[in-house]
Amino acid sequence: MNSREQNRALNSAEYSSQATVLRSMPVRAWLAFTGRCNLNCAHCPRRSYAEGIQVGPDMSEKVFEKVMEKILPFLYDCKVGGNNLGEQLLAKEWNGFRQKLEENEFTRCLVTNGVLLTSERAEKLIKGGWILDISVEGATAETYKKIRNVEFGRFIDMVTECCRIKNSEVKTESRIRLCFTAFYDNIEELPLLVKLAGEMGVDEVMVTHLIPLRESQRNQSLVYHKGLYNKIRADSIAHAESCGVAITAPEPFFINKIDDSNGQHSPVYERTSVVKCSHPWTSVSIDEKGDVMPCCLYDEVMGNLNVSSIEEIWNNPRYRKLRKTVNSPSPRGKCINCPLRGGEFTSDQCAHEASLLNMIGIGTAMSSGRYWRMKTLELVNQTAIGKVLIGKARSAFNKR
Repeated sequence: MNSREQNRALNSAEYSSQATVLRSMPVRAWLAFTGRCNLNCAHCPRRSYAEGIQVGPDMSEKVFEKVMEKILPFLYDCKVGGNNLGEQLLAKEWNGFRQKLEENEFTRCLVTNGVLLTSERAEKLIKGGWILDISVEGATAETYKKIRNVEFGRFIDMVTECCRIKNSEVKTESRIRLCFTAFYDNIEELPLLVKLAGEMGVDEVMVTHLIPLRESQRNQSLVYHKGLYNKIRADSIAHAESCGVAITAPEPFFINKIDDSNGQHSPVYERTSVVKCSHPWTSVSIDEKGDVMPCCLYDEVMGNLNVSSIEEIWNNPRYRKLRKTVNSPSPRGKCINCPLRGGEFTSDQCAHEASLLNMIGIGTAMSSGRYWRMKTLELVNQTAIGKVLIGKARSAFNKR
Protein backbone atom coordinates (compact mmCIF):
# COMPACT_ATOMS: atom_id res chain seq x y z
CA MET A 1 0.00 0.00 0.00
CA ASN A 2 1.56 3.34 -1.07
CA SER A 3 1.38 6.60 0.88
CA ARG A 4 -1.67 7.82 -1.03
CA GLU A 5 -3.60 4.64 -0.29
CA GLN A 6 -2.47 4.66 3.36
CA ASN A 7 -3.61 8.27 3.73
CA ARG A 8 -6.97 7.50 2.15
CA ALA A 9 -7.59 4.57 4.50
CA LEU A 10 -6.63 6.66 7.51
CA ASN A 11 -8.77 9.58 6.30
CA SER A 12 -11.77 7.30 5.92
CA ALA A 13 -11.28 5.92 9.43
CA GLU A 14 -10.93 9.39 10.92
CA TYR A 15 -14.09 10.56 9.20
CA SER A 16 -15.96 7.49 10.41
CA SER A 17 -14.91 8.25 13.99
CA GLN A 18 -15.62 11.99 13.50
CA ALA A 19 -12.16 12.82 14.81
CA THR A 20 -11.49 16.54 15.23
CA VAL A 21 -7.69 16.33 15.03
CA LEU A 22 -6.48 14.46 11.95
CA ARG A 23 -3.29 12.62 11.11
CA SER A 24 -4.44 12.18 7.50
CA MET A 25 -4.43 14.84 4.76
CA PRO A 26 -7.34 15.69 2.44
CA VAL A 27 -8.01 13.31 -0.44
CA ARG A 28 -9.74 15.80 -2.76
CA ALA A 29 -9.23 19.49 -3.47
CA TRP A 30 -10.63 22.51 -5.21
CA LEU A 31 -7.96 24.92 -6.48
CA ALA A 32 -8.36 28.40 -7.96
CA PHE A 33 -5.41 30.04 -9.70
CA THR A 34 -7.20 33.32 -10.42
CA GLY A 35 -10.34 35.17 -9.36
CA ARG A 36 -10.56 37.16 -12.57
CA CYS A 37 -13.21 36.41 -15.18
CA ASN A 38 -13.73 37.38 -18.80
CA LEU A 39 -17.53 37.36 -18.51
CA ASN A 40 -20.20 39.01 -16.37
CA CYS A 41 -23.08 36.53 -16.58
CA ALA A 42 -26.62 37.48 -15.62
CA HIS A 43 -26.93 34.82 -12.91
CA CYS A 44 -23.42 35.18 -11.48
CA PRO A 45 -23.05 36.00 -7.76
CA ARG A 46 -20.67 38.82 -8.77
CA ARG A 47 -23.76 40.84 -9.59
CA SER A 48 -24.69 40.82 -5.90
CA TYR A 49 -21.39 42.42 -4.99
CA ALA A 50 -21.13 44.85 -7.93
CA GLU A 51 -17.73 43.33 -8.76
CA GLY A 52 -18.18 42.79 -12.47
CA ILE A 53 -14.91 41.64 -14.00
CA GLN A 54 -12.75 41.27 -10.92
CA VAL A 55 -9.12 42.33 -10.76
CA GLY A 56 -6.79 40.77 -8.28
CA PRO A 57 -3.73 38.56 -7.79
CA ASP A 58 -3.20 35.12 -9.24
CA MET A 59 -1.98 32.26 -7.06
CA SER A 60 1.67 32.81 -6.23
CA GLU A 61 4.45 30.32 -6.91
CA LYS A 62 5.01 30.16 -3.14
CA VAL A 63 1.47 29.01 -2.45
CA PHE A 64 1.43 26.59 -5.37
CA GLU A 65 4.68 25.01 -4.21
CA LYS A 66 3.13 24.36 -0.79
CA VAL A 67 0.11 22.79 -2.46
CA MET A 68 2.33 20.70 -4.74
CA GLU A 69 4.52 19.44 -1.90
CA LYS A 70 2.01 18.88 0.91
CA ILE A 71 -1.39 18.27 -0.72
CA LEU A 72 -1.12 16.94 -4.26
CA PRO A 73 0.68 13.67 -3.33
CA PHE A 74 -2.36 12.52 -1.31
CA LEU A 75 -5.19 13.50 -3.64
CA TYR A 76 -7.53 11.26 -5.58
CA ASP A 77 -9.52 14.13 -7.10
CA CYS A 78 -8.54 17.70 -7.96
CA LYS A 79 -10.93 20.24 -9.42
CA VAL A 80 -9.48 23.51 -10.74
CA GLY A 81 -12.13 26.22 -10.53
CA GLY A 82 -15.64 26.03 -9.17
CA ASN A 83 -14.60 27.30 -5.74
CA ASN A 84 -14.49 30.95 -6.73
CA LEU A 85 -15.93 33.07 -9.54
CA GLY A 86 -12.85 33.13 -11.74
CA GLU A 87 -12.09 31.75 -15.21
CA GLN A 88 -8.97 29.68 -14.58
CA LEU A 89 -7.64 29.93 -18.14
CA LEU A 90 -6.93 33.61 -17.39
CA ALA A 91 -4.24 32.69 -14.85
CA LYS A 92 -0.83 33.90 -16.00
CA GLU A 93 0.85 30.70 -14.82
CA TRP A 94 -1.88 28.41 -16.15
CA ASN A 95 0.36 26.32 -18.40
CA GLY A 96 3.00 25.76 -15.75
CA PHE A 97 0.50 24.88 -13.04
CA ARG A 98 -1.37 22.59 -15.43
CA GLN A 99 1.79 20.64 -16.27
CA LYS A 100 2.65 20.20 -12.59
CA LEU A 101 -0.82 18.85 -11.86
CA GLU A 102 -0.48 16.37 -14.72
CA GLU A 103 2.58 14.85 -13.03
CA ASN A 104 0.30 13.47 -10.31
CA GLU A 105 -1.92 10.40 -10.42
CA PHE A 106 -5.35 11.77 -9.60
CA THR A 107 -8.51 12.69 -11.43
CA ARG A 108 -8.16 16.22 -12.82
CA CYS A 109 -11.10 18.46 -13.67
CA LEU A 110 -11.21 22.01 -15.06
CA VAL A 111 -14.29 24.20 -14.58
CA THR A 112 -14.44 26.71 -17.43
CA ASN A 113 -16.91 28.83 -19.36
CA GLY A 114 -15.19 27.58 -22.51
CA VAL A 115 -14.81 30.98 -24.15
CA LEU A 116 -11.00 30.98 -23.86
CA LEU A 117 -10.57 27.41 -25.04
CA THR A 118 -8.67 26.94 -28.29
CA SER A 119 -7.88 23.80 -30.25
CA GLU A 120 -4.32 23.88 -28.88
CA ARG A 121 -5.43 24.30 -25.27
CA ALA A 122 -8.11 21.64 -25.64
CA GLU A 123 -5.63 19.17 -27.11
CA LYS A 124 -3.20 19.65 -24.20
CA LEU A 125 -5.96 19.24 -21.64
CA ILE A 126 -7.41 16.15 -23.26
CA LYS A 127 -4.00 14.52 -23.73
CA GLY A 128 -3.40 15.30 -20.05
CA GLY A 129 -6.54 13.35 -19.14
CA TRP A 130 -8.55 16.33 -17.87
CA ILE A 131 -12.29 16.27 -17.38
CA LEU A 132 -13.66 19.50 -18.86
CA ASP A 133 -16.68 20.89 -17.02
CA ILE A 134 -17.89 23.53 -19.47
CA SER A 135 -20.58 25.87 -18.18
CA VAL A 136 -23.57 26.63 -20.37
CA GLU A 137 -26.90 28.18 -19.38
CA GLY A 138 -28.81 27.98 -22.64
CA ALA A 139 -29.34 25.83 -25.72
CA THR A 140 -30.30 28.62 -28.14
CA ALA A 141 -28.32 31.60 -29.37
CA GLU A 142 -30.86 34.01 -27.88
CA THR A 143 -30.82 32.59 -24.34
CA TYR A 144 -27.06 32.00 -24.24
CA LYS A 145 -26.40 35.55 -25.46
CA LYS A 146 -28.85 37.00 -22.94
CA ILE A 147 -27.21 35.23 -20.00
CA ARG A 148 -23.53 35.22 -20.99
CA ASN A 149 -23.38 38.01 -23.61
CA VAL A 150 -21.17 35.99 -25.95
CA GLU A 151 -21.90 34.21 -29.23
CA PHE A 152 -23.39 30.73 -29.01
CA GLY A 153 -22.11 29.53 -32.38
CA ARG A 154 -18.47 29.83 -31.36
CA PHE A 155 -19.22 28.01 -28.10
CA ILE A 156 -20.84 25.11 -29.95
CA ASP A 157 -17.92 24.92 -32.38
CA MET A 158 -15.41 24.75 -29.52
CA VAL A 159 -17.30 22.04 -27.61
CA THR A 160 -17.59 20.04 -30.82
CA GLU A 161 -13.84 20.42 -31.38
CA CYS A 162 -13.14 19.24 -27.82
CA CYS A 163 -15.24 16.14 -28.43
CA ARG A 164 -13.47 15.48 -31.74
CA ILE A 165 -10.05 15.70 -30.09
CA LYS A 166 -11.16 13.47 -27.22
CA ASN A 167 -12.48 10.81 -29.60
CA SER A 168 -9.19 10.84 -31.52
CA GLU A 169 -7.19 10.14 -28.34
CA VAL A 170 -7.70 6.42 -27.75
CA LYS A 171 -5.90 6.26 -24.38
CA THR A 172 -7.19 9.47 -22.78
CA GLU A 173 -9.33 9.40 -19.65
CA SER A 174 -10.67 12.84 -20.51
CA ARG A 175 -14.40 13.54 -20.55
CA ILE A 176 -16.42 16.49 -21.79
CA ARG A 177 -19.30 17.56 -19.55
CA LEU A 178 -21.75 20.43 -19.97
CA CYS A 179 -22.72 22.07 -16.66
CA PHE A 180 -26.15 23.68 -16.66
CA THR A 181 -27.33 25.96 -13.84
CA ALA A 182 -31.12 25.67 -14.03
CA PHE A 183 -33.61 28.47 -13.36
CA TYR A 184 -36.96 29.61 -14.70
CA ASP A 185 -35.63 31.53 -17.72
CA ASN A 186 -33.67 28.59 -19.13
CA ILE A 187 -35.09 25.32 -17.78
CA GLU A 188 -37.26 24.65 -20.84
CA GLU A 189 -34.10 24.51 -22.99
CA LEU A 190 -32.61 21.59 -21.04
CA PRO A 191 -34.03 18.85 -23.36
CA LEU A 192 -32.64 20.73 -26.37
CA LEU A 193 -29.26 21.01 -24.66
CA VAL A 194 -29.26 17.25 -24.10
CA LYS A 195 -30.00 16.74 -27.80
CA LEU A 196 -27.16 19.11 -28.77
CA ALA A 197 -24.84 17.29 -26.37
CA GLY A 198 -25.60 14.02 -28.12
CA GLU A 199 -24.95 15.54 -31.55
CA MET A 200 -21.61 16.99 -30.42
CA GLY A 201 -20.43 13.84 -28.65
CA VAL A 202 -20.53 15.24 -25.10
CA ASP A 203 -20.22 12.60 -22.38
CA GLU A 204 -22.54 14.06 -19.74
CA VAL A 205 -24.87 16.94 -18.93
CA MET A 206 -24.74 17.97 -15.27
CA VAL A 207 -27.60 20.04 -13.88
CA THR A 208 -27.58 22.12 -10.71
CA HIS A 209 -30.15 24.51 -9.28
CA LEU A 210 -29.66 28.26 -9.14
CA ILE A 211 -29.23 29.37 -5.52
CA PRO A 212 -30.61 32.94 -5.44
CA LEU A 213 -28.51 35.56 -3.72
CA ARG A 214 -30.88 38.49 -4.23
CA GLU A 215 -34.58 38.93 -3.61
CA SER A 216 -34.98 39.86 -7.28
CA GLN A 217 -33.86 36.31 -8.19
CA ARG A 218 -36.39 34.60 -5.93
CA ASN A 219 -38.90 33.63 -8.62
CA GLN A 220 -36.12 32.37 -10.88
CA SER A 221 -35.59 29.55 -8.39
CA LEU A 222 -37.27 26.35 -9.50
CA VAL A 223 -38.51 25.93 -5.94
CA TYR A 224 -41.38 28.10 -7.20
CA HIS A 225 -41.82 26.09 -10.41
CA LYS A 226 -41.67 22.53 -9.12
CA GLY A 227 -44.05 20.95 -11.58
CA LEU A 228 -42.25 22.56 -14.51
CA TYR A 229 -38.87 21.31 -13.28
CA ASN A 230 -40.17 17.79 -12.63
CA LYS A 231 -41.62 17.55 -16.15
CA ILE A 232 -38.55 18.99 -17.88
CA ARG A 233 -36.31 16.72 -15.85
CA ALA A 234 -38.26 13.63 -16.94
CA ASP A 235 -38.22 14.78 -20.59
CA SER A 236 -34.47 15.45 -20.44
CA ILE A 237 -33.71 12.02 -18.98
CA ALA A 238 -35.72 10.43 -21.78
CA HIS A 239 -33.83 12.49 -24.36
CA ALA A 240 -30.51 11.53 -22.78
CA GLU A 241 -31.30 7.82 -23.03
CA SER A 242 -32.16 8.14 -26.71
CA CYS A 243 -29.10 10.33 -27.44
CA GLY A 244 -26.61 8.18 -25.56
CA VAL A 245 -25.69 11.00 -23.16
CA ALA A 246 -25.39 10.63 -19.40
CA ILE A 247 -27.29 13.15 -17.32
CA THR A 248 -27.01 14.10 -13.66
CA ALA A 249 -29.86 16.21 -12.32
CA PRO A 250 -31.30 16.95 -8.87
CA GLU A 251 -34.14 14.74 -7.73
CA PRO A 252 -37.73 15.78 -8.54
CA PHE A 253 -39.36 18.14 -6.07
CA PHE A 254 -41.86 16.66 -3.64
CA ILE A 255 -45.30 18.20 -4.17
CA ASN A 256 -48.08 17.74 -1.61
CA LYS A 257 -51.38 16.38 -2.89
CA ILE A 258 -54.12 18.98 -3.12
CA ASP A 259 -56.24 17.07 -0.58
CA ASP A 260 -53.42 16.73 1.94
CA SER A 261 -55.00 18.16 5.07
CA ASN A 262 -52.98 16.52 7.83
CA GLY A 263 -51.26 19.79 8.69
CA GLN A 264 -47.77 18.33 8.35
CA HIS A 265 -44.92 20.13 6.65
CA SER A 266 -43.64 18.72 3.40
CA PRO A 267 -40.32 16.82 3.75
CA VAL A 268 -38.60 19.53 1.68
CA TYR A 269 -38.89 21.92 4.62
CA GLU A 270 -36.91 19.67 6.92
CA ARG A 271 -33.44 20.89 7.73
CA THR A 272 -30.98 19.06 5.51
CA SER A 273 -28.22 19.09 8.12
CA VAL A 274 -29.43 15.58 9.05
CA VAL A 275 -27.39 14.52 5.99
CA LYS A 276 -23.80 14.04 7.12
CA CYS A 277 -21.06 16.19 5.61
CA SER A 278 -17.58 14.77 5.00
CA HIS A 279 -15.80 17.79 3.53
CA PRO A 280 -14.03 19.07 6.70
CA TRP A 281 -12.26 15.68 6.79
CA THR A 282 -11.86 14.76 3.13
CA SER A 283 -11.60 18.02 1.20
CA VAL A 284 -9.83 21.32 1.00
CA SER A 285 -10.52 24.43 -1.08
CA ILE A 286 -7.66 26.85 -1.82
CA ASP A 287 -8.21 30.07 -3.73
CA GLU A 288 -5.87 32.37 -5.62
CA LYS A 289 -5.04 34.37 -2.47
CA GLY A 290 -3.93 31.25 -0.60
CA ASP A 291 -7.03 31.20 1.58
CA VAL A 292 -7.92 27.69 2.78
CA MET A 293 -11.55 26.60 3.22
CA PRO A 294 -13.11 23.14 3.69
CA CYS A 295 -15.21 23.15 0.49
CA CYS A 296 -16.31 25.28 -2.46
CA LEU A 297 -19.28 26.84 -0.60
CA TYR A 298 -18.02 27.49 2.92
CA ASP A 299 -16.94 31.14 3.13
CA GLU A 300 -15.12 31.28 6.47
CA VAL A 301 -11.37 31.27 5.87
CA MET A 302 -9.64 28.62 7.97
CA GLY A 303 -6.15 29.99 7.31
CA ASN A 304 -3.83 31.31 4.62
CA LEU A 305 -0.92 29.49 3.01
CA ASN A 306 1.09 32.69 2.63
CA VAL A 307 1.54 32.83 6.39
CA SER A 308 0.93 29.26 7.63
CA SER A 309 1.65 25.70 6.57
CA ILE A 310 -1.17 23.38 5.55
CA GLU A 311 -0.39 21.22 8.59
CA GLU A 312 -0.89 24.21 10.92
CA ILE A 313 -4.16 25.16 9.24
CA TRP A 314 -5.55 21.62 8.89
CA ASN A 315 -5.80 21.07 12.64
CA ASN A 316 -6.13 24.63 13.92
CA PRO A 317 -8.97 25.65 16.30
CA ARG A 318 -11.26 26.71 13.45
CA TYR A 319 -11.01 23.35 11.70
CA ARG A 320 -11.43 21.45 14.97
CA LYS A 321 -14.53 23.46 15.84
CA LEU A 322 -16.02 22.90 12.38
CA ARG A 323 -15.47 19.12 12.58
CA LYS A 324 -17.08 19.12 16.00
CA THR A 325 -20.18 21.07 14.91
CA VAL A 326 -20.83 20.34 11.23
CA ASN A 327 -22.66 17.05 11.88
CA SER A 328 -24.02 18.04 15.27
CA PRO A 329 -27.62 19.16 15.98
CA SER A 330 -26.34 22.76 15.77
CA PRO A 331 -24.11 23.23 12.73
CA ARG A 332 -22.67 26.68 12.06
CA GLY A 333 -23.62 29.30 9.44
CA LYS A 334 -24.07 28.00 5.91
CA CYS A 335 -23.63 24.42 7.10
CA ILE A 336 -27.19 24.36 8.49
CA ASN A 337 -28.88 23.94 5.12
CA CYS A 338 -25.94 23.58 2.76
CA PRO A 339 -26.85 22.21 -0.71
CA LEU A 340 -23.45 20.48 -0.91
CA ARG A 341 -24.19 18.07 1.95
CA GLY A 342 -24.00 14.55 0.65
CA GLY A 343 -22.71 15.69 -2.73
CA GLU A 344 -19.66 16.92 -4.57
CA PHE A 345 -21.12 19.21 -7.22
CA THR A 346 -23.01 22.06 -5.53
CA SER A 347 -26.73 21.22 -5.77
CA ASP A 348 -26.71 18.27 -8.17
CA GLN A 349 -28.28 16.02 -5.52
CA CYS A 350 -30.34 18.66 -3.75
CA ALA A 351 -34.06 19.37 -4.06
CA HIS A 352 -34.60 20.87 -0.62
CA GLU A 353 -36.25 24.28 -0.37
CA ALA A 354 -34.35 25.23 2.78
CA SER A 355 -31.06 24.61 0.98
CA LEU A 356 -31.85 26.12 -2.40
CA LEU A 357 -33.19 29.26 -0.71
CA ASN A 358 -30.40 29.18 1.85
CA MET A 359 -29.26 32.74 1.17
CA ILE A 360 -32.62 34.54 0.99
CA GLY A 361 -34.87 32.41 3.19
CA ILE A 362 -38.00 30.39 2.42
CA GLY A 363 -40.66 32.98 3.27
CA THR A 364 -41.27 36.41 1.82
CA ALA A 365 -40.57 37.94 5.23
CA MET A 366 -36.81 37.70 5.60
CA SER A 367 -35.53 36.84 9.05
CA SER A 368 -32.04 35.70 8.11
CA GLY A 369 -29.31 37.94 9.46
CA ARG A 370 -27.11 36.83 6.58
CA TYR A 371 -29.72 37.91 4.06
CA TRP A 372 -30.07 41.37 5.61
CA ARG A 373 -26.32 41.85 5.61
CA MET A 374 -26.18 40.91 1.94
CA LYS A 375 -29.17 43.13 1.14
CA THR A 376 -27.53 46.08 2.92
CA LEU A 377 -24.31 45.45 1.01
CA GLU A 378 -26.24 45.30 -2.26
CA LEU A 379 -27.93 48.67 -1.54
CA VAL A 380 -24.70 50.32 -0.39
CA ASN A 381 -22.99 49.07 -3.55
CA GLN A 382 -25.47 51.09 -5.59
CA THR A 383 -24.06 54.35 -4.23
CA ALA A 384 -20.79 55.93 -5.34
CA ILE A 385 -19.42 56.31 -1.81
CA GLY A 386 -20.47 52.74 -0.99
CA LYS A 387 -18.49 51.35 -3.93
CA VAL A 388 -15.38 53.26 -2.80
CA LEU A 389 -15.67 52.16 0.85
CA ILE A 390 -16.37 48.52 0.01
CA GLY A 391 -13.56 48.50 -2.54
CA LYS A 392 -11.12 49.77 0.08
CA ALA A 393 -12.34 47.22 2.62
CA ARG A 394 -11.98 44.38 0.12
CA SER A 395 -8.48 45.54 -0.85
CA ALA A 396 -7.43 45.69 2.81
CA PHE A 397 -8.86 42.21 3.42
CA ASN A 398 -6.95 40.77 0.45
CA LYS A 399 -3.68 42.23 1.73
CA ARG A 400 -4.05 40.95 5.29
